[in-house]
Amino acid sequence: IQQAIVSAYTHGCSFMTISGDGDDIRITPRAADWSSALWDWGNDRIGAAMTIRDKDKDGYITRFDVWLPGKVYEIDNSEGPWTARTIETHLDRPSVVPLVNDAQSYHPLGNSRITRTLMNLTDFGLRTMVRMEATAEFYAAPRVWFIGASKKFTDDTWSSIVSVMNGMPANKNGDKPTMQQLQQASMTPHADMLRTIALMVSSETDIPVNDLGITMDNPASAEAMAEAERKLSRTADRQNKRFGRALKEAMSIALAYQGADPDALRELRPIWAPVKETSDAARADWYQKVASTNPAFADSDVGLTRAGLTWDEIKAHRAYERQQRTQQSIDELRAKLTIAKTDGKEAEANE
Repeated sequence: IQQAIVSAYTHGCSFMTISGDGDDIRITPRAADWSSALWDWGNDRIGAAMTIRDKDKDGYITRFDVWLPGKVYEIDNSEGPWTARTIETHLDRPSVVPLVNDAQSYHPLGNSRITRTLMNLTDFGLRTMVRMEATAEFYAAPRVWFIGASKKFTDDTWSSIVSVMNGMPANKNGDKPTMQQLQQASMTPHADMLRTIALMVSSETDIPVNDLGITMDNPASAEAMAEAERKLSRTADRQNKRFGRALKEAMSIALAYQGADPDALRELRPIWAPVKETSDAARADWYQKVASTNPAFADSDVGLTRAGLTWDEIKAHRAYERQQRTQQSIDELRAKLTIAKTDGKEAEANE
């Protein structure tokens, strides 16, 4: 899934193909630069798709799959002529699901986060770095003028610059030349230009400018960093909802291969880790307030996830609770058995 999401952000979309039979179900991520698809506008989903599976050392395609409603064609020429193998899926749609970034009504297969504006800004920054590098060479070798010196002195200027000791004769009139050093070009304008480009990149991508290597002020607090990432976090939340629907659709197709109950498929839901970091103190304060007003929600799995526990930790916690309840039941039975034995002995003694 991580690979598919990175590819979706890079190319605008990626694909997940569902194949196999029975218990052997494979969900495979496919990058958009190795795949193609036709959009079914009537059903608002993929109508047909093609995915490349292999190539030879020269870059020629040797294997690819064609995904159609009800069937899949596995096409191969790795051992000679092209051959096609047909696999019946018995589905009314191709078993291909897209993961889409920023889907639009006119562009249902999404848009890349690497926009043309971002590419132009990258070129802008590269040109600035080249100019900065050229200026740095002049900055490292100061420019010195000797007024009244003979031309012979300038025949080997570099040797004169790097030499520890240098001498210069007077001119033919006996006048001694004077030295004047020109002021070096400052690197500050280039750094300011890179700072400006970083601000424009931050505006285009919602990435905080500090994450681009530009320090604007003193180190920010945790609250200030969270506020700077707020817009990016909201974008990630929206995308996770879109990716979640695609994952649910892919799992539904995979379970349909196994003949699962359609009602059970509706119970599927993806669970994402929170994209916005919250301090432990703030989370604990929130959980305490919720537990005081709604203990049932606080003890539920959803409430425990909001408290910061992972699903593995929740499973371990539930197992510990079952163990404690079992031990408590055993202790109660032992206590009742002990009381029964004591009552029996007292009854015998009275007789």
